[in-house]
Amino acid sequence: MTKRNREKGAEWELYVRKYLESHDWNIVKFHNNVNLEKNKMIGASPSKFKLMQTGFPDFMCWKPLNLSYHIIGVECKIGGMLSRLEKIKCLWFLENNIFNSILIASKYKVKNRVGIKLEDFTDKYKQWIKKYNEKNK
Repeated sequence: MTKRNREKGAEWELYVRKYLESHDWNIVKFHNNVNLEKNKMIGASPSKFKLMQTGFPDFMCWKPLNLSYHIIGVECKIGGMLSRLEKIKCLWFLENNIFNSILIASKYKVKNRVGIKLEDFTDKYKQWIKKYNEKNK
């Protein structure tokens, strides 16, 4: 990954964060990851570029809901596509009730304006989840 791609990704995360904050979400950078071999959540290790910790998903967001909270994970992807490993991690977070849902924040352009497309992981990858669960029963 080039320096320019890292910069674009960081800019996109900041843009998404500001968007979510403007819609009354409380947001923190998520500094955890999943160790699938040990089947547990672990602290994220620094990236090979030593810039920051690389947690998955990018953000943990919450809103008060009556007497509880609605907690979501948000993964920022300019292209909107998750890798196979990221999909498996999303399933793990949902199955272990860490998040109520996981949203994928992707970029789209209309004329010269940039927009954010928020897609629910379970809706976007419904067919993949079904095939994955059939294989791993």
